[in-house]
Amino acid sequence: LCDMDTTVDDSNGEDDEWEVAEEQNDPVKCLFCETISPTMTVAIRHAKQQHDFDLAGVRRRFHLDEYSYIKMINYIRREKPGPEQFRTATGSSFPWADDKYLKPVENETWLMFDLDELDEIMLSNGTGGNGASVEKENGNDIGDTMTLTTDQYRKLQGIINDLTAQLREKENLLQHAASSIEKMKESFRNVLAEQQQPSAGENGKADADDAGGDKKLEQIKRKLEHCVSSVSVDDDQSYFNTYSHFGIHHDMLSDEVRTSSYRDAILRNADIMKDKTVLDLGCGTAILSMFASKAGAKEVISVDQSDIIYQAMDIVRKNNIDNIRFVKGRLEDTELPVEKVDIIVSEWMGYFLLFEGMMDSVIYARKQYLREGGLILPNRCNISIAGYGDLERHNEFIGFWKNVYGFDMSCMKKEVLREATVEVCKPEHIITNANIIANFDLMEVDVDCPNFSYTFDLKVKKDTQLTALIGYFDTFFELPEHIEFSTSPYSRPTHWKQTIFYLEEPVPVKEGQTIAGKFVCRRDPKDVRSLFINIEVLNMVLNPYYHIKMGREDKATWKSNYFLKVVQLLDEYPRCFIVGADNVGSRQMQTIRMSLRGSAIVLMGKNTMMRKAIRGHLENNQSLEKLLNHIKGNVGFVFTKGDLAEVRDKLTASKVRAPARAGAIAPLEVVIPAQNTGLGPEKTSFFQALSIPTKISKGTIEIINDVPILKPGDKVGASEATLLNMLNISPFSYGLQIQQVYDSGSIFSPEILDIKPEDLRAKFQAGVANLAAVSLQIGYPTLASVPHSIANGFRNLLAIAAVTEVEFKEAETVKEFIKDPSKFASTSTAAAPAASAAAPAAKAEEKKEESESEDEDMGFGLFD
Repeated sequence: LCDMDTTVDDSNGEDDEWEVAEEQNDPVKCLFCETISPTMTVAIRHAKQQHDFDLAGVRRRFHLDEYSYIKMINYIRREKPGPEQFRTATGSSFPWADDKYLKPVENETWLMFDLDELDEIMLSNGTGGNGASVEKENGNDIGDTMTLTTDQYRKLQGIINDLTAQLREKENLLQHAASSIEKMKESFRNVLAEQQQPSAGENGKADADDAGGDKKLEQIKRKLEHCVSSVSVDDDQSYFNTYSHFGIHHDMLSDEVRTSSYRDAILRNADIMKDKTVLDLGCGTAILSMFASKAGAKEVISVDQSDIIYQAMDIVRKNNIDNIRFVKGRLEDTELPVEKVDIIVSEWMGYFLLFEGMMDSVIYARKQYLREGGLILPNRCNISIAGYGDLERHNEFIGFWKNVYGFDMSCMKKEVLREATVEVCKPEHIITNANIIANFDLMEVDVDCPNFSYTFDLKVKKDTQLTALIGYFDTFFELPEHIEFSTSPYSRPTHWKQTIFYLEEPVPVKEGQTIAGKFVCRRDPKDVRSLFINIEVLNMVLNPYYHIKMGREDKATWKSNYFLKVVQLLDEYPRCFIVGADNVGSRQMQTIRMSLRGSAIVLMGKNTMMRKAIRGHLENNQSLEKLLNHIKGNVGFVFTKGDLAEVRDKLTASKVRAPARAGAIAPLEVVIPAQNTGLGPEKTSFFQALSIPTKISKGTIEIINDVPILKPGDKVGASEATLLNMLNISPFSYGLQIQQVYDSGSIFSPEILDIKPEDLRAKFQAGVANLAAVSLQIGYPTLASVPHSIANGFRNLLAIAAVTEVEFKEAETVKEFIKDPSKFASTSTAAAPAASAAAPAAKAEEKKEESESEDEDMGFGLFD
């Protein structure tokens, strides 16, 4: 096992290990002739010796950085200058300065060269003076001798000595770190031991501080344990994504052994379900929840992190079941709406039982939520192994690589053998008895249970050849009406099938022979949901390890699918919000997603990935470029086809009040109002330290005046946070903050959504009036000013007619009014009694008419 742990070669590791690569022997064409050199080192040497082109000297002379180096190489390839040009060139502007030379002419090996390696190469090519000889052993150059000057040799020796000293120092640091880790582990064990023993003076009582300490210790313990709860939900999301598609649920529901066993265990034991609160962990399509409801459960809490839970809600609604409550989230990161449950039911088993690591969540549910005396269904499982001898299948799967269309690919077998396979095994090929190698009581096990070993003895039933060991599991519902099922090859096949650990070559065995060995199972140190299996059998270590690995997407595939998803959403949805997600936790995010279901889709991601996806789609939709400048900070997208204002209102409604946390940035001014705090006088010094005026009133502290303690942009200090929490003031509200709105190629601020049609009309009319006023003032006619110019001109004409002999109909009325105004006043006088008799409610209307009379045209029809 120790050898296994230290020699693991995980080809799927991502940037966890690196090696210094040797110089690649890609052929290199000379910059000035047709000579092909086997390596870049030889090409640089050739350029210096044959063309007097010293790359190191050129770099220093022209101060080449990476970009100017690329331009120079492309310039040489495109323009084909002679090497002498680089010896005679002067000035600060060089012919390769144009950016057009950033584009390579062809697949160019010189562009793959790292300039930082140039000094080392030139050092290895150094000549002249009294020096030391060094024999070079590199590829085909074995036996060549090069000469170093004494200074170069001393410099190289100094570098070697420095590197050796650094390695020793780092080794000492690693040893010190390992020692510190061991001390930390020991300290933590001591802390846990002390927590489990209450002090004599406390008599077993715990106050709120103790409870808080217990919770913190539990969180620390979870982090230190190598289990599912130690992994963030974001890093774990790819696991849940595998359960979001209907296909896997079709396979599980179609597995009659699996589904009917759960159904029978629940319905045939309805008495234990009646009036109980049941937790369905990893509910999927909610089939087990509906069985529990049918059996008489008072309430069923159905939990799942995958998006299939939305379909489960529809299924339950379709079947008119009203006592199932859904909670979307990973159990370890979610608070249930109940403190305790009576029964936990879960179909958590994976391949080889332990694959996927979901037993961790069952254990967590048991510790956190199961009432004392409660039940877990199923309550017990075990794992068995047996010898297997199927030569035909072994030849198809392992022997296949010996001759592939006439080519020997047997080197592939090493990698093939490292992956345990899942297949349906034929019972006639089981050649030994079985050994139960592990037994799990779900009421007792802890998260370390996947790490176990077992020394097995398998009795051979007949003369044959051993080609593999197989593993399977049995599941038990130990209830008044006992139910169990098996995934053994002798039982009806299930979707779990059997797990096969192939031998590289078949081994002959005899009837009655004992196949002895050791089976070791460990969690994958890089993936808590995967397993490493090490098997020793017949004094052979079959492989360094077998790997039962999560079938997750590699990083490149995940990125590709993410880019595709972004593009699909941009194509499908004409509108979106760019939203800030600061201080929004995973639970709140799930609540927001649910509140937007059917009207919008939330997409979060790294800014670099979102920008890259958008840039790759610009050729299809150029207007998306407007989004790029706004992808800054912790942001995401909310895509919609609906009314933007309605979706905005839902986002606003999803904000939640939150206490002030130390270190947070205040988004608004925080004022503590004058109030009686209800706190005792012993807290007075705390208020005094914060310069808050108080007095003692009726035995409690009273704040005399409103006190502003935070301004927008201030960082919340520990004292301010403590004070606000003491006063039960939650000053902030957190949620998705709309930063920009995108609608069919236009991008604008969210305030625009508040503009109503009447606001637009009023703004337009005001604009027209302003335009008319300016036009009239400067004497420049416009469509807006022409009616006013005509009216003003007509008024001027009336004024002229009034004092001259000019006669026309309207002028006669004006002249008559000037001559005898009393004729026009009689109408108003006659109307006075009627006006005085009007109801008081009409007075406001009369005032309005009077104010409008100033604009009347005296019957001249100026605005008709």
